[in-house]
Amino acid sequence: MRIYAVADLHGRLDKMDLVTRNTERFKPDAIVAAGDLTPFLRPRSSLAELGRLGVPVLAVTGNSDFLGGRRAISRADGIEDLHLNPTTVNGVEFVGLSGTVPVPFRTRVGLLEGSLFQQLESLVNRHTVVVAHSPPFGVLDKVAGKLHAGSTRLRRFLETARPRLFICGHIHEDAGVEQYNDTLVVNASVGGAGQGAIIEFNAEGTINAEIIDSR
Repeated sequence: MRIYAVADLHGRLDKMDLVTRNTERFKPDAIVAAGDLTPFLRPRSSLAELGRLGVPVLAVTGNSDFLGGRRAISRADGIEDLHLNPTTVNGVEFVGLSGTVPVPFRTRVGLLEGSLFQQLESLVNRHTVVVAHSPPFGVLDKVAGKLHAGSTRLRRFLETARPRLFICGHIHEDAGVEQYNDTLVVNASVGGAGQGAIIEFNAEGTINAEIIDSR
């Protein structure tokens, strides 16, 4: 099973071109899109482009996605809304959490954070791939290489639920791969030095992930 994970496309044509080329190059079984996918103008056109890539797209929204973004995702051909919606592709279980509140410097996932996490935790086991826009606090969340801007609640969630893989974005300058306890965390932000991440589920049950280098 091969995943191409991306985030922070913001509907930009140059980023969509990268995603299209990498989809053709790596031939993933699914694309995971971890929020901030659309621009403020003509957002549905951006979603339509993602849906035309020819592989299943599993998505959550982020802080920059337009009002009603989840509804548009659910109506877009070829895109599955992962928000509290368990989905299985090639035997791999996925579930997601949409949204974030960009309050510097520690982000939250939403105004009803406690209720959302209770629902999410009931849907997750050790084999689940979890997708959210924000990274957990202290893991791939440094702004300007110095300030941690991740979600403390997501960090506590990873410590409790211990999913095997967590995919996020939001902090553009800290794309990367890092192990946190039992969870492999991938910040798949597209831009700067990275073009998203390729994640492989091997036959023996291990996971390998690598950022696609723009250099």
